[in-house]
Amino acid sequence: MVVESGVYTQFKGKDGCTWLKVPSLVRGKRIAIPLNTNADLQGTLRLILKNDVVEVHTLVNNKKQASCGTEIIGVDKGYTEVLADSEGEFHGEGFGKLLTPISNSRVEKNKKRNKLLQIAKKAKPAKAARIIKNNLGIKKRQKQNRKTKQQIRSHCFKAVHSLVDKAKEVIAEDLTTPIPKKNNWRQFNRLMNQWTKGLITEALETVVKARGSRLHYVNAAYTSQMDSNTHLLQGNRVGDKFHHANGEVSHSDINAARNIKQRFNDPDISRYMPYKKVKQILLDRLRASKELFFTEH
Repeated sequence: MVVESGVYTQFKGKDGCTWLKVPSLVRGKRIAIPLNTNADLQGTLRLILKNDVVEVHTLVNNKKQASCGTEIIGVDKGYTEVLADSEGEFHGEGFGKLLTPISNSRVEKNKKRNKLLQIAKKAKPAKAARIIKNNLGIKKRQKQNRKTKQQIRSHCFKAVHSLVDKAKEVIAEDLTTPIPKKNNWRQFNRLMNQWTKGLITEALETVVKARGSRLHYVNAAYTSQMDSNTHLLQGNRVGDKFHHANGEVSHSDINAARNIKQRFNDPDISRYMPYKKVKQILLDRLRASKELFFTEH
């Protein structure tokens, strides 16, 4: 449905969000639609009904902003924060505190839904129908999912804006590959992993483009296990600490971000190279380094 300017009206609700009033099929009667934004709409709108939810599409002026930064920075996706960078800074802190209760709540709700589903399967048709209608609907679930995704999205965008404030070029891991097997992420269900990965990618690509920076993806295989001081497969990662070969200790995400930055200029490792081949290259380099050390001594 296309609604031209002058045909619809809008007002603010008690929560500050915008309500849209559009003509209905009944003459003189309008339909009020609550929106999840406080934006003032202008121009022609397109209304699309999808899964009992009205989407409002409108054109906006997307002004390209110059990048505030001048540095080339590598970033690694964190857990307690959205991103850690190669300069030793964190962006989007408090991310873990946001995600953990959401994920735990989803796990508990899924357990309860599965129990009810099993009861419904064993129940008589009338009782099964009541359970499905009253306890296993998807409207409330979809509404909660949209709210949750918006919370995560907002946090991701703020983090990337903070990063681009100082970066003219951003080097990031290719998130089309599975999320790194960090212990903190194992407790998250598959849907949460998909959301987080997709929203960080969306934030990086959108903000970097809008502000005139450049985004480069690299193959991040073994960047979390490498020593960023030597760029070799050395050292030992324990939780959020990385113990370097020289005895130094740094944050594991910052160590990975530095390796990701260095990976951008690696002539031997391409973005889509299989991880087994990457490992072989790194082992060959480590072996050559040890042979050189013993030759010199």
